[in-house]
Amino acid sequence: MSLDAFFQPQSIAIVGASRKKGSVGYSIVYNILSDNYSGSIYPVNPYADSIQGLKCYKSLTNIDVNIDLVVIAVPVHIVVSILEEAGKKNIKSVIIITAGFREVGEEGLDLENQMIDIATKYKMKILGPNTLGLISTSHNLNASFAASSALKGNIAFLSQSGAFCTATLDWSKSVGVGFSYFVSLGNKIKNCGITEVDLLEYWKNDPHTKVILAYLEEISNGQEFMRVAREVTETKPIVIIKSGRTTAGAKAASSHTGSLAGSDIAYEALFKQSAVLRAYDTEELFDYAVALALMPLPSSLSPKIVIVTNAGGFGIMATDAIDEAGLRLSSVSDTTIEKLKRVLPDTASFRNPIDLIGDASPQRYYDALKILLKDNEMEGIIVLLSPQAQTNPPEIASKIVKLVKDKEKPVLCSFSGGDSVEDARKHLMVNGVPVYPFPERAVHAMGVLSKYNQLKQGLEENKPFNLNITKKKQDQVKKLIKKVKNDFRTTLTEQEAKQIANIYGIPVPKEDLAQLKEEAIDHAKKIGYPIVMKIVSPDIMHKTDVGGVKLNIKTKEEVSKYFDEIILSSRAKVPNADIKGVLITEYLPKAKEFFIGMTRDPQVGVLLAVGLGGIYVEIMKDVTFRVAPISIAEGRSMLEELRSYPLLTGVRGEKPADIDAIIDVLLRICQLALDQEEIVEIDINPLFVYENDSKKLPNNRTVVALDVKMVVR
Repeated sequence: MSLDAFFQPQSIAIVGASRKKGSVGYSIVYNILSDNYSGSIYPVNPYADSIQGLKCYKSLTNIDVNIDLVVIAVPVHIVVSILEEAGKKNIKSVIIITAGFREVGEEGLDLENQMIDIATKYKMKILGPNTLGLISTSHNLNASFAASSALKGNIAFLSQSGAFCTATLDWSKSVGVGFSYFVSLGNKIKNCGITEVDLLEYWKNDPHTKVILAYLEEISNGQEFMRVAREVTETKPIVIIKSGRTTAGAKAASSHTGSLAGSDIAYEALFKQSAVLRAYDTEELFDYAVALALMPLPSSLSPKIVIVTNAGGFGIMATDAIDEAGLRLSSVSDTTIEKLKRVLPDTASFRNPIDLIGDASPQRYYDALKILLKDNEMEGIIVLLSPQAQTNPPEIASKIVKLVKDKEKPVLCSFSGGDSVEDARKHLMVNGVPVYPFPERAVHAMGVLSKYNQLKQGLEENKPFNLNITKKKQDQVKKLIKKVKNDFRTTLTEQEAKQIANIYGIPVPKEDLAQLKEEAIDHAKKIGYPIVMKIVSPDIMHKTDVGGVKLNIKTKEEVSKYFDEIILSSRAKVPNADIKGVLITEYLPKAKEFFIGMTRDPQVGVLLAVGLGGIYVEIMKDVTFRVAPISIAEGRSMLEELRSYPLLTGVRGEKPADIDAIIDVLLRICQLALDQEEIVEIDINPLFVYENDSKKLPNNRTVVALDVKMVVR
């Protein structure tokens, strides 16, 4: 369903319109009129004949024309009946301002469910409930009860917090930042509510929008978000501040992947793969927005930046921040230095940062910047100003505006100080030049321009990879999972988990299950000594902890002895465990130990993990995450992000490990999770990794999933 009726309606009804100044119903009508909305307005109030000069109607049914959009601002107990009335009148687009639904408890949740039923019946789309409303500046519409409207601009803004909306509106007017759209999402009512994904889809091709900003507390559908966000960020940056970042909200999980992940890590991966820029506080959100909305992107992925300053200390601070922001300090050519020497005093510094010294006049700033803007080696300029006795900030601001009007390369400013630079800052912002109060903020905003460039390129490189596992193999796995569930189990035995891994082409050790001691001795002889013995029980996830693992067993006497020990120790530690037997498996030579895992996050979907493995996986926490599906390049990036990555490339004369084989296992786990939705957790720990040309194992294996755990729902 198109959102045109929300943002460019030809007619609006306001149910709950009021004559009482200061009320929500009064403010909505007032705001619609104040923004010079050109469509028809129909206030609805059974106790009024007119409101703010407009004819008032007793009910929606008394309006004898079609209505594109209805705004409902009535007491909570009558919202449901008003919504039913709107449905019967064939109104498909609804804004419900009223609060008091699921956010207040069971009674409110019941009312919200009634609204969902009505909206579903009449195929309605709802913004809210519990929303401030929306503003569409390009269509002169302010259907909100905000204290003021938004300035026109090219930033689209959405928020789950009404308070964040009002604070943002207030801030934007003080600095001259404008918006194309401004939306308070409210409760995002289930199934029929407008979500962040709907808005991204709508703004994707909107000619009035250059940048999209969002404050989100959660995402409704991670997979849909990633699909749409990847399409949007090919041409428009998205900047999101996501609240609830602490690990306190992370769910407890039996698998390593679940306990290592936590919900915020899932969002971090989702945003990165969608080329979404993440702000970690309000200051960053608006700093980044201003730079992206007003300036072109640098011409390279790691741009060379020049700093121009009248204060040496500020220049040094900006220089320190350059590397942190992923930028490079540009060198200054001899030709450019010669040109600068003609317009700057001998006491100036001609090396980057270029220090115009404290008595720099507006003309000195102008002359230096004019030269630097023509130097093609420099891909961005940061202009710093400290108010000193000889400084004229407003005039310097005017000179900068004049120079950068063509905006061939990004120019960001930092005018530090208070009242003496306030007018200059406003002049810069109103004329489309981003300005910040401190040097580091200007540098980091420049860094975000570069980061967006890098993320966009990553989109092209990271097209999801599909292994095309045959239907026959998929059905084999489904049959195995069905057997587990028929046994009223959710945890697979190690043997079952390895069987599934093997079906999907993941190398596993040679092994067999022994339920009797004699079987264990026979299996060991067949596999060949040395062997490993492990307890098999769906109730024992971490076998080492219960004495359920014995290594490097070389004789049948040891097999006999350890078979009894493993069973007795496991029963002692987990008395009620359902013990299926002892797994006899080949003993593998020493290798590098890594970890690959999967868990299903309730909001983002399949979350993949890879990291340093073995018994220290949760202590070292050297793990990276991605949301499925991933590409080969994405898998490689995951490994490169690990602190332990040098172990794979070869250190101190060691041969490099088979990195491609690790990526292959990661992709197969990804495909398994996407194909088999009933599998909710997978851990391979350890994954033994050998050298690229290893002759240590038969069948040319260079990776082996030594231990595999799986949980189904």
